Amino acid sequence: MSNLDTRNFAIIVNQQARNAEKIDSYLSRLSEAGFQYQFFSVAPESLEDTIRLCQKKFDLILIGGGDGTLRSAAQLLVNSTTTMGVLALGTLNHFARELKLATTIDELIDVLHSPVVKKIDIAKVNDHVFINNSSIGFYPRFAKKRDSYAKRINKWLGYIPSFIHALRTHKTYSIRLSGEEMDLRLRSSFIMISNNCYSWEFPAKFARESFNEHKLGLYYLKHGRIEITKIFDVLLGNNNHFEATCSSYPLEINIEKYKEISVSLDGDAHKMSLPLKYQLLPDSLNLLVSS
Repeated sequence: MSNLDTRNFAIIVNQQARNAEKIDSYLSRLSEAGFQYQFFSVAPESLEDTIRLCQKKFDLILIGGGDGTLRSAAQLLVNSTTTMGVLALGTLNHFARELKLATTIDELIDVLHSPVVKKIDIAKVNDHVFINNSSIGFYPRFAKKRDSYAKRINKWLGYIPSFIHALRTHKTYSIRLSGEEMDLRLRSSFIMISNNCYSWEFPAKFARESFNEHKLGLYYLKHGRIEITKIFDVLLGNNNHFEATCSSYPLEINIEKYKEISVSLDGDAHKMSLPLKYQLLPDSLNLLVSS
């Protein structure tokens, strides 16, 4: 249990979230259950201003959207006294599923009746936080193409051509990856750094057991470009192409002949200046969780 007052809170929903239409039924059920709330349905560009406004009035803000929306909220709520709750209205909802947060309205009502607040780690690269992972190389190329397709066709339908495009066109970089415990030089097209460490189980379970280990996860292709054969090797358990480890210390990425690069943050691509300085922010986000 916690001292969090859930009798009055804010709900902020990204209008463009894949399952944003579910919010009407959520609001009806919350009202029937006797909760008082102030509701905001906002465009992505208005999300941050709305959160800042609500922070002045509410101790609890429920954020509705996918992992990209949650990342934007965490950017403002990190190291604050405000508690973030999650309405899992995105496409895949990795964050909510890994943390076993409420994913139905019945579960959410139970949580609000008996609130538990947990402090979790958040990761940061330069001035940007992320809740899941950040990568350079292959994935930002895929994400930019996927978002381009999403303007014309269903997001899911755009995944396959975007993946093929990224396979054909992604670049290989001369990279220096350094930290307290390492100093690596790579010629690679894929590096991913995560908020805490992922474990992998055949055939496709890739998840974190904890958000409080105070560590960065590090995963990289040892050499060259990502290829279909390398992906199948990993899926079949022949992991000779990729390296995975964890770091208790900050990490820095420099790329030869580049001053800026496209970086993915929880699935969305952003242009960022080099070097990329990654660090872990321990116990920095107050999160409403299931008991």
